Amino acid sequence: MKDMKDRVRRAISAVAVREHWRMRRVLLLVMVAVTVLGMVTVSSMADAVQPRRVYVVLTADGGTEIISGRPSRSMSFGILETRVDYNAKEAQLLLQHGHNVTVTGEEETRTVQTRSETVDHLLHRLHMEPAEDEMVFIDLTGDQPSIYFRAEMTRQRTVQLSVGYSSRRVVNYSLAKGTERVMQQGVPGTITNTYTDTYRMGRVVSTELTDTVTDGAVEEVVEYGTRVSSVERSDRLVSVHSNGDGSGYLLFASGDTMTFSRTLVCSATAYSIGTRTASGRPTAVGNIAVDTSVFPYGTRMYVQTVKGSWHYGMATAADCGTAIKGNKIDLWFRTYSEACDWGRRDCTVYVLD
Repeated sequence: MKDMKDRVRRAISAVAVREHWRMRRVLLLVMVAVTVLGMVTVSSMADAVQPRRVYVVLTADGGTEIISGRPSRSMSFGILETRVDYNAKEAQLLLQHGHNVTVTGEEETRTVQTRSETVDHLLHRLHMEPAEDEMVFIDLTGDQPSIYFRAEMTRQRTVQLSVGYSSRRVVNYSLAKGTERVMQQGVPGTITNTYTDTYRMGRVVSTELTDTVTDGAVEEVVEYGTRVSSVERSDRLVSVHSNGDGSGYLLFASGDTMTFSRTLVCSATAYSIGTRTASGRPTAVGNIAVDTSVFPYGTRMYVQTVKGSWHYGMATAADCGTAIKGNKIDLWFRTYSEACDWGRRDCTVYVLD
């Protein structure tokens, strides 16, 4: 019985020992994992905190290229080229062999001959490094390339904005109503704004508007017509505009116009409507009797008294009579009473186009 108890105790002790070592191995693995994770985190934080070196390449053609971190494409700038290296976190700016370069640091300026090396290697070789807040300028604009350090850089850029043009409508009283003509084409204007950007470590930290140039738009001018062939009898004549040759136009309250070729003063006698005229047209308001040697049949005219106080309105030469000679016309009215009111009056006759 005693032997049995000893064997049980030894078995329990062996199990306890194995469990102890298993737990130690688990703890060891956890510690290793935590250590590795911490190293990765610290490394990542270091990468995030540590500023990348910023290069500013001033090219021979006056351009500016800012390079920070690994470039997305290869570029060539004479004695300098950048290559895409996916194994490198920083830009690889390679210098060609055998070129004299002036390098200016905080305390000295040296002129050295390049090897087939990166800009970083050249600076390390000369023990000339930029401060943490300084950018590395590689100036290729002069006869001899130079490298120097600056904390700040300004750069100008222009932004051009288009400005629409206005349109002005101009009436032409002699142009047919419904017709439009562009007399002057409109041209958009431009506003050119010049901004000065200030860079630090490759990033814009401030922007200032330094200049504005305005190139004014050219106004569009559209001509529209108001001329009609006839107006309603109720449309009131507002004004008469005459040219030096006797022609002109009549402006009515509706805004419509009618052009005339000449003006005559005639004696106008009123009659009430009868049967038919000598031309075969029915007697009607607007069909008047004339001397056909003065007003051929079909002549269109506008009639008003000389003082403009009475308006007969639109009329067409449709009749003649033996008593109508020279500047005489007979006017038809709807009623005898209207004819009596008019009687005989001196009228201005505008011969319409």
